[in-house]
Amino acid sequence: MTLSLRRLVDDPARTGQLEIRFYRERVLFAEWNDDGFTKRSYRPGDWEHVLHRYSRIPALAGSKPAR
Repeated sequence: MTLSLRRLVDDPARTGQLEIRFYRERVLFAEWNDDGFTKRSYRPGDWEHVLHRYSRIPALAGSKPAR
């Protein structure tokens, strides 16, 4: 699984990108700026179960619940 978060330094639109690949296939992609999402794509599959399994590991889940 590959996770990448990108934000260009000299981008006046302040666009950010998040891409998740599972076995070299893009399964989740999001692009946004200060106004909201500009692009989104999602492909359901086994990769969701992998992320869910990692969220239950105490060392990766954090000590406090998110607010």
